[in-house]
Amino acid sequence: MPSRGRRARRQATVEGRRAVLEALRAGRPVRRILLSATVRPGPQVAEIVALAEASGVEVEAVGREALERASLTGHHQGVIALVPDPRYVDVEDLVARARASCAPALLVMLDGIEDPHNFGAIVRTVDAAGGHGVIIPSRRAASITPGAVRASAGALEHVPVARVV
Repeated sequence: MPSRGRRARRQATVEGRRAVLEALRAGRPVRRILLSATVRPGPQVAEIVALAEASGVEVEAVGREALERASLTGHHQGVIALVPDPRYVDVEDLVARARASCAPALLVMLDGIEDPHNFGAIVRTVDAAGGHGVIIPSRRAASITPGAVRASAGALEHVPVARVV
């Protein structure tokens, strides 16, 4: 559950190496990256640090306790990006994007999907299929949460989502 301070600043998290890397690649605004002081170096971590530095994003080495406090999913792989809360687009924007594309339009409408991990997996599939966007209900449905972002493996950084009543 987000702390009152995080909610007051309208801040969310992107958690996990792949999800953080895709957020940086997509140019999503990132306020700061928390990186485990004991994280194993590797190509993904190196690229995260390089992209963050190139974008002027602070990378802070922190202990396990700080990562656990900041994590909303508990599955951060030693990397958490602090980002503005997710923004949804208008359905009209999705339709315009689909019409402007050279590819056949593919908009996916979801109803009854309440589990954020299922939502993230569906968005990942929409991204792989070249979809232009996803439309979800504004009530009683999964939304863009850190768990959904993680399950999407970064696809939510590329696939716009609209909410309808």
